[in-house]
Amino acid sequence: MMKPPTLTTERLALVPVSAQDLDTLWALWRDDGVRRFLFDGKAVSRERAAELLSSGLAAAHYGLGLWRVLRHGRTDTVGCVGLLVHTAGVPTRDPSRDLIEPLAALLPAVWGSGYASEALAALLAYAQRIGRAHSLVANCDLPNQASHRLLRRLGFVAESESEGRRYPLRHYRFQRHGEHEREHEDDEQPCRHPQPAVTR
Repeated sequence: MMKPPTLTTERLALVPVSAQDLDTLWALWRDDGVRRFLFDGKAVSRERAAELLSSGLAAAHYGLGLWRVLRHGRTDTVGCVGLLVHTAGVPTRDPSRDLIEPLAALLPAVWGSGYASEALAALLAYAQRIGRAHSLVANCDLPNQASHRLLRRLGFVAESESEGRRYPLRHYRFQRHGEHEREHEDDEQPCRHPQPAVTR
């Protein structure tokens, strides 16, 4: 069993979630800007938030899951990022071999800060260190242009498109670890670096 570590970057700490973080995550996921693409604009009940948190905690057994995003020197959570089993994929008998998908959702108050790019770059570097880079895929709603730019810069390449629940989807696969360049427009919507330090 591999537990996900705390990751630190120049400005951020990515802290693995715990069961006590339910209300913090529920408040984040209820935000109109966050749920527009992450939840197709649908309201997020506390029960639904609990299910998602439970999935994240279960994934932690394989070194995956969800992380809260905090700024250095601050205790307030400004978002969450994650590496989760790809929901559209076919699960295998060995979850450590399943495709995994990054997630990023930050509060609108910090959009334009470059935090999403910085946090996801840290997660992708971590995925490479644990040998899971080949498993990385991503889905992105076509109207979510900021996230398309971010995915391409981080090393994802578009492979196909399909119909989604609310918007058409573009499907990506990770091919390389992209250079971290801070571009303000790339943080404006949630999406479905310096080499980070790792602390446990």
